[in-house]
Amino acid sequence: MAELRERPLIFYIESMLQVGDLDIERHLPGMTPAFSSTNVFAQLEATQQGAGIGVLPAFLAQRTRLRRLLADEIDIRLPITLAVRREAVTHPAVRVLWTALRREVAERADELLPE
Repeated sequence: MAELRERPLIFYIESMLQVGDLDIERHLPGMTPAFSSTNVFAQLEATQQGAGIGVLPAFLAQRTRLRRLLADEIDIRLPITLAVRREAVTHPAVRVLWTALRREVAERADELLPE
């Protein structure tokens, strides 16, 4: 961890996350992001180009030559949210989409969660 604090940190900022979820200090004490993005592909590219240590979604990192650091010490899991207008929640098409997304995430749990 001490060596990581000397490197720039690349961190994902999801616009729908709660403020507490975005608190990198909670997950990586003593580290401050040098680059943050709401786009995971920008974050991935910055990491691959050597801009710093990336905190990447598991499904992205597993498809690269990047390697996971401190797997036993760091496990950051952030919630993913589906946002719909209140009046659309009961719409049949929205319910079908919501069900399909939940099924897809469940079927791909091994891909989406870190090893």
